[in-house]
Amino acid sequence: MILRHPSAAGQYYPRDRVSLEQTLTALTRRVRTPKRTVLGALVPHSGVTYCGETQAYAYKSFAGSPIFVIIGANHARLGAPYAIMTQGTWATPLGNVGIDSELAKAIASKAPILANDIQAFTQEHSIETQLPWLQHLFRDVAFVPISIYGDDATAYRTIGVAIRAAAKETGRSIAVIASSDLTRYGASFAFAPVEGDAALDWIKETDQAVLEAIAKMDVETLLNAAERTNLCGLGAIATMLYACMEVSTGGTLLQYATSFPITRTTSAVTSYAAVVME
Repeated sequence: MILRHPSAAGQYYPRDRVSLEQTLTALTRRVRTPKRTVLGALVPHSGVTYCGETQAYAYKSFAGSPIFVIIGANHARLGAPYAIMTQGTWATPLGNVGIDSELAKAIASKAPILANDIQAFTQEHSIETQLPWLQHLFRDVAFVPISIYGDDATAYRTIGVAIRAAAKETGRSIAVIASSDLTRYGASFAFAPVEGDAALDWIKETDQAVLEAIAKMDVETLLNAAERTNLCGLGAIATMLYACMEVSTGGTLLQYATSFPITRTTSAVTSYAAVVME
């Protein structure tokens, strides 16, 4: 049995089980949002100190406990550009989470572009950071991890359609999570199109165009809007939208935030959003 050990614990979220539970409980209690039948969602993956409340908005809105297909970025670009794990278990400080092998294998069979490549996941935090939330809020959690760093829009469509078809074939009730931050701005990211006090307004305006395209499930507009910025999970978001097409009526923005209120500097600002597809 393949066991993936956590690589982000102690950096993106507390390594200690008790501290992690306390952190997630405090964030969950802070959030008020109606329950919904969520078919897909955009959820950020920075440190829980910065984006935990936004993550809480997304996951607390779920009315049920689906199988989660989590599509993450691949920041280090290790392994295949389009990758899946079809079996195994991921460990977090809250315990182990198993992969739904039947669903994962069905997805892989319908999207041959997906390589069954564990290397793409070993050091990547974008999927791992979602799992403690699932363990904290849902029962009998199972998931399918998919990693994307390729930039082929046709591949996004292929994988998205495969996810939807595999769910139907296996009879699974799924929610597709696109794990992505939005703009990563400042000298720390070598990305600063404007200077000084105009930075925060530029970030918000640029993100607004991205979020409007997501809400409308308009992938072409999303890809065009994303050319102005440097969001890390564009492929994950586009693939999630393709998976939700024909079953979702559109997206709702639950929260938009940036790290600026915490860091108080524009040399390193990341923006986040919780968007759910119903």
